[in-house]
Formats: sequence, structure tokens, C-alpha cells
Amino acid sequence: MKSALARIAKHALPAKHWAYVQSMRARNNQLRWLKKHGVLDLAERFSNSNGSTVLHGPFAGMKYPIESILSRHSVPMLLGSYELELHPIISAALKVKYHLIVDVGSAEGYYAVGFALNGKSPVVTFDADRRELKLCQKMARLNKVDNRITLRPWCSPEALRDLAANARCFILSDCEGYETTLFDEATVEVLKASDVLIEIHGDAYEFLLERFSKTHVVRTLTASLRSAGNYPELACLDEDANRAIAEYRPLGQRWMYASSRVWADRP
Repeated sequence: MKSALARIAKHALPAKHWAYVQSMRARNNQLRWLKKHGVLDLAERFSNSNGSTVLHGPFAGMKYPIESILSRHSVPMLLGSYELELHPIISAALKVKYHLIVDVGSAEGYYAVGFALNGKSPVVTFDADRRELKLCQKMARLNKVDNRITLRPWCSPEALRDLAANARCFILSDCEGYETTLFDEATVEVLKASDVLIEIHGDAYEFLLERFSKTHVVRTLTASLRSAGNYPELACLDEDANRAIAEYRPLGQRWMYASSRVWADRP
């Protein structure tokens, strides 16, 4: 019944409102699951022992507000193991002077603030959940990079095209299935000089692969398991260390990285 109602709502609501509903629903469901399984408590225990600064990875040294730490599964972020599969791409992008970093579905600001703090480019960040935008703003202020980030609540294909037109940007997307609408053919054409990193949801992969393959070199990354033994800081959690480092992703979770042929073909 719920899935049938969701299909009806998807077709009845404007795309903007549907994406907002999906974003709120996903985050609320995630929070309920984390509370039910005691994962939120792990973040508090970890931060009490190790502090509230990211320890490893491309954003090492970034400070986290306690409100953000306690409202999500934040141990992987604080540890610096979060989305480890993407670290080589993120590290390379931090060294490039892009026209803009555009973060669609920024949540509390892990990537937006990380790029503003450690990268060379200004950041525009979008999230349909205004609660998350407030947390992103708070983290930007804490890290003294709020002057390098522009926060916006909604990203339509038209808004993305306006930002990236005739420019080299780095686009990150984690927008709960809205990616097939956001990256329509007209938008992908405008993004031909930009590099795009998309977290895939549902059946979006084949659609996006077909669109981006015309103008980009496409790589696919798949989520892998984490080992608590690689991080001595997890010792404070004893037998809960493996639960704390896990990211609880669907089996076979994928990301698509579409790098611009414009720059790949240049000497």
C-alpha cells in the first residue's frame, strides 16, 4: 500500500515537492532506524573519546558541531572513513581550481564544508531539508569558511545548468533518486566541461550511463566492507567497533564518476 501511494504521489506532485518529500522521508526513516539499533549512541561514545574533529581522509582537521554528531551515524565521518571508495576522486578534485563545487543533497555539510576548507574553489550547496541546511551553515561557521559557501534549498535542472554553463565545475549528487530528473539530457550537455560524482539510487544507473557516456569518461565505484582493525581510534567502542564503522548501505551500492572528456583530451 505504501509503495502504491508513493507511486501516485510521485506523479501527482511537482518534481520539487516530490524530491522534498523523499528527502524528508529518507532522513526521518534513517534516524528512526539508527535510534532503534543503538547506532546514535556510538557517535556520542566515539566523540567523547576522540573529539569532534575529522581524524583521517581528505577532510582531516574539519570540525563537527555536536548537534550534527548526535543526529546521524557520524562515526565514519569523524573517523574519516566515510565513503572511502571516493577518496581518490575527492583528493584529486581538492587540488583543482574549479569554477564551482556544487553539492546537491549536502545534508549537514560533510562535502560542502570539506571542499570549502581544504579545496581551491567556492562552494554552492543544495538541500531540500532546511534542517540540514542550518546544520551545514553551523559547520561552515565553526570551520570559518561560511564566506566560501552559498546555501540554497532546491536544485532544479535549470538551476544546475545556470551554475555550470560554460564553466568547469565539480558536481556531487546524493539526492535520493531525483538524479534521473536532475541530470536530464539538456543538463548533461551543459555539464560537458564539468566532472560529476553521483550516488546512484534505484534504477538510475542505466539512464545516467547512457546520457553521460556521450560527453564523459564514466567510472563505476561499488561500496565495500570496512575493517575496524584499520582504525585504532575505534578501540574505545570495544565489541561495537565494527557496527560503528559500517555505513549500512544497500548491497551493491554504486557511485558513478563522469569525468569530462574536454579535459581528458587535452595535453
